[in-house]
Amino acid sequence: MFKTIVNFIFKKLFVVSVFLFILYIPDNLLSEDCNSVIGSFDNKISLTSGWMYRRGDNPDWKDPLMDDSLWTKKNLPDYGKDKSVKIIGYHWYRCKFYIPENLKEWNEPLSISLGEVRDVDEVYFNGNLIGSTGQTVPTLSVDLHKFRVYTIPKKFFINGSNLIAIRIYSSTNTSGFIIPPAINNQLEITKSVARKNIFGIMSGYVFLMMGIFFIMASIVKSTNRGNLFFSLFSIALGFYTLLRTQYRYRIFEDFALSFKIELIIVITLPVLFVNFLYMYLNQKRNLLLYVYEIGMMILLLFTFISKTTSQWTLIIDIFNLTLIYPMALVLFTIYKNYQTNKSKIKYIFIGMIGLVPTIIIDSLTAIELIKLPGTVYLGFMFFLINISIQLSDEMVESLKNYLDQEKELIKMEKIKTDFLWNVSHEFKIYMDELGKIISSTIQGLKPSKNPKLNLDEIDLYVGLSLSTFKDAITLKSVEDKSFVPIITRFSIREVIVEAIETVEKRLGQKRKNKTVTIHPPDFETTNSKKLLFLIAYHLIENAYKYSGKTDRIHISFKSELGKGQLIISDEGPGISKEVQTNIFNKFVRGGFSGKESENVGSGIGLTLVKASVEYLGGTIELQSQNGFGTKVMVVLPLKAA
Repeated sequence: MFKTIVNFIFKKLFVVSVFLFILYIPDNLLSEDCNSVIGSFDNKISLTSGWMYRRGDNPDWKDPLMDDSLWTKKNLPDYGKDKSVKIIGYHWYRCKFYIPENLKEWNEPLSISLGEVRDVDEVYFNGNLIGSTGQTVPTLSVDLHKFRVYTIPKKFFINGSNLIAIRIYSSTNTSGFIIPPAINNQLEITKSVARKNIFGIMSGYVFLMMGIFFIMASIVKSTNRGNLFFSLFSIALGFYTLLRTQYRYRIFEDFALSFKIELIIVITLPVLFVNFLYMYLNQKRNLLLYVYEIGMMILLLFTFISKTTSQWTLIIDIFNLTLIYPMALVLFTIYKNYQTNKSKIKYIFIGMIGLVPTIIIDSLTAIELIKLPGTVYLGFMFFLINISIQLSDEMVESLKNYLDQEKELIKMEKIKTDFLWNVSHEFKIYMDELGKIISSTIQGLKPSKNPKLNLDEIDLYVGLSLSTFKDAITLKSVEDKSFVPIITRFSIREVIVEAIETVEKRLGQKRKNKTVTIHPPDFETTNSKKLLFLIAYHLIENAYKYSGKTDRIHISFKSELGKGQLIISDEGPGISKEVQTNIFNKFVRGGFSGKESENVGSGIGLTLVKASVEYLGGTIELQSQNGFGTKVMVVLPLKAA
């Protein structure tokens, strides 16, 4: 079910992205020449031809009365890079248009949109400054991506000739307008800018959500490190996509900082993707990858210290020229692994078919060889959704297997406990009856058919069997939180002595080299005597079982500050670190130096001890190592009665 939902979401995302891309298509507009008569401002007016252009700088060039008849005529847009001449410096563009006296009055404020301008601009309308971006003094501050929109106050319009004068400063050999300046209703321009950015912003958030989805899945259950690299790639691509839109200015106030971060992200994107592909296909990192990563690391260091527009332009040029290297690595890796990993490569290959053309288009546009609108958002959307479908299929299948295994383990654990619980009830009935027969035989109420029968051994066997089954029932009830303790007042000495006597009787051992210390000697408390007895009994039993008959055993109890501390230590062979890891787990027995085969047991004694200690709100600690004996410390909240 989950797999179906994930696939549905990722497949539908591409349909949504195509719809958003349609919104990205530029608006239809009315193209006008400079020196023409404006009949109406009801529609967007794009001033494309007849601009007067001159290099250099003079404050008087904003004056409508200044004669520009000797200037060069230009058609816009004229954005590009000219390596033949040095164009760093100031550039002026002037465009006149005429408003007749009978022009229909407009109510909404008008604005002029310039798009993205390299690098600093000032715009004058009839000699009045209406807007600027960036500065040249006291220090150069540029903005390469802000979409320039400046409001034209209504009072600046006059009947007859009107002048738009644009002063641009270019700090590199790239200059000009990407789109022609246009005049339109301010609200319509705002909507147009929003439409042009909505696809990029939505794509950015989709990429971020994809990355977060897969990085969370990697944290919860990851079977392939490629998932992590894909997550990082998708998140980085999301941030890069957002920075490529006007959303940049909601995140950063300083363009220079935001642009450096953009460059850092775009340089790491191919590195992350190549690493994803290597990890996803279980490929060993090779010299070709190391060489590329070292090269990108050098470029990153240069980006960190870069400060000027010319340095940023150089970084972009180097990155675009080296982009062929990771693309070749990816194609070579796919080709090499296609036969053995067809199922894994299928979606990646399909995504590459849709992505590569968009990268080529955007790269050629970036280095001024062609002029087309950006398509890489759509390409990456198609690409990431294809890979996401593949990864989500594998991730869901892996997670399903993992959950199935967990359920199976839990089921097996429950079966073990339930089995003991069920068997214990059945055999308890039988053993109770057997106990009655033995009791009546001992008392002479019912003569035995076999006079040689060792009634003491039978009684001992019955006691051992019943205690194992009773322990299993108690353990289950404690684990299920269904155990109902019987609270009584009792002496700690009485409990410990009873536990020692029971152990020695059942094991047939009378340890003379044991010491018992209780402080205070007459300490009494109010609690569950049954659980206190089981804790003491099983710890003392283990000390007897897994130590030699001549080894010393020390049992101590002391009460201090409302807590009781029970310590049982022996000089037996000790417990290895490996066994200690699981010593308190159910059905695990801690036999050492051949002792395990010599002593019978259910393997639930220490499990019951730990569960009982935790039930009473206490703690248990085991200290042991091979050849140095074992020490168990139990601390319980026991107040004097």
